[in-house]
Amino acid sequence: MQAQYELPSWQDALDRCNKFQQLKPENQKGRVKALALLWLAFQHRYASEIAEFPLFIRPRLTAGDKGLLERLLHEIPHAPERAWLIEGDAGMGKTTFCQYLCQVYWKMYFDGLQERIPLYVYLLDVNEHSAQNYVCAALSRQYEGIRQQLLPAGITLDESDMAWLMQQPLLLILDGFDLVRAPAVCEQEVSRWIFLMTSGS
Repeated sequence: MQAQYELPSWQDALDRCNKFQQLKPENQKGRVKALALLWLAFQHRYASEIAEFPLFIRPRLTAGDKGLLERLLHEIPHAPERAWLIEGDAGMGKTTFCQYLCQVYWKMYFDGLQERIPLYVYLLDVNEHSAQNYVCAALSRQYEGIRQQLLPAGITLDESDMAWLMQQPLLLILDGFDLVRAPAVCEQEVSRWIFLMTSGS
């Protein structure tokens, strides 16, 4: 029987980010909180589902799709293209794959193997008109999802935290790109972020 995924606490998130801070001393100490909030929100919203995939699905992600996964992990950060598209029919597993990819990117980021912060965005949840608004809405939504149950009193996602995250190199995973109006993207965002989008065939 597969072991149940143990969801991390706020202290777990802080400990992980503080260890990472030692690898990246150039980062401001005060930004540990922003990273911890973002990582914790993803873990509680998606990581437990990823860990508890049925066994007949998990091998497809680790073996059958290994070539695609490795390409996305290792080629995207170094390729000249700033936007990538994954197409497939409904139910083929695009969303599941992207959530799994985001989880792997988080691990690589904390191991110091990847400089981009991954952010998974389901576009129907944050249907705005620009990529920057997508990011702000996604960050706020993820924070609200953990605020009441997981965070000690006084822990907030401040405007300064948001501004700092927006300035970081992101891997912005936009799931359901074909279901919403295409976001307007300014040149400054394109130069700083990499976009990975999913779309139905």
